[in-house]
This record gives sequence, structure tokens and C-alpha cells, in this order.
Amino acid sequence: MLITVIIVVAVLAAAAFFWLMTRKGQAPPPLVAAREPSFRVEYLEPEAPAVAVKASPEPAPVVAEIPSPPSPPQWPLRIDPKSTALDDEARLRMLTDLGVVRTAWCVPILAQAYAEETAPALRLAALRALADCRQPAAAETLEAAQQAADPGERAVAVRGLAELNAGTAGAP
Repeated sequence: MLITVIIVVAVLAAAAFFWLMTRKGQAPPPLVAAREPSFRVEYLEPEAPAVAVKASPEPAPVVAEIPSPPSPPQWPLRIDPKSTALDDEARLRMLTDLGVVRTAWCVPILAQAYAEETAPALRLAALRALADCRQPAAAETLEAAQQAADPGERAVAVRGLAELNAGTAGAP
């Protein structure tokens, strides 16, 4: 009850204060200080009229060609007709083994392997094995490999041709 009396007295005192202020010709002080707006709105007229563009009734269909997967190299089939789906590791072992054999019948297979393989490691292995054969039939592929984009392939080709020429120079 005491709190109610205090609130009523405070409200009456405030009302009397405002009534006395207006009676003397003075306006009561504002409860909230007037502020300038923090932004300004400006309406701009367009310099040029807008141009209407007609949209095509139907957008053109987008057709993307899906590249076909690369075909597996065919050179392993010359060694074993059952070797249709060899992985990179198996083909690398075959190329290394052909380089150890070093006979004339390996040269066409190794040349085909160099032409068909797309992985740089397998191309380099085929070229190394071809150079290790030291057969005159390998010269054409080694000469072509001198123009390869890979510097490793070019180096193997130069070495192979040098060894081939050194071997044929000493032959009668």
C-alpha cells in the first residue's frame, strides 16, 4: 500500500510540474532530444530512358559432349591375347621385362607401347626399354622421341640414339 501511495504522489508531482511550466508560457522540455536523421534520401531522375529487351521464348538447350573414356592400349595383346585389362603397374612390369629381353622382336611392341601410352611414367618406361634393346629398328621411334614435350623422354631418346650409333659404328 505504501508503494501505491508513493507512485500516486510522484505522478501528481510530475503533472503539477508540467502544468506550472505551461502556465508561465514555457513549453515543457522534450522527453527525447531531437536528432538529425542519420541518412538522407535523394531521388534521382534517370538520365536515359530504360530500354526494354525481349527475352527469347525458350532458352537454347545446352548440350555437353561427354568424352568417351580412353581406350586401353592394344600393345599388351601382342604379347598375350588374354591381357585385355591390365593396370598401369602390370603394364610397367611388362615394359621393364621387354627392356631386359633386348631382342629384335621387342622393338615393334615397345614402339607401339610408346605411341599408345598416355601416362608419362609408362611412356618413359617404354622408351627406356626401347633404348636398352639397342636394335637398329628402334632408331625411328627414338628419333621421333627427340621432339617430345617431356624432357625426360628427350634425354632417353638422345642417349638411346648415341648408344645405337656407337654400337653400329664399331660393327663391320
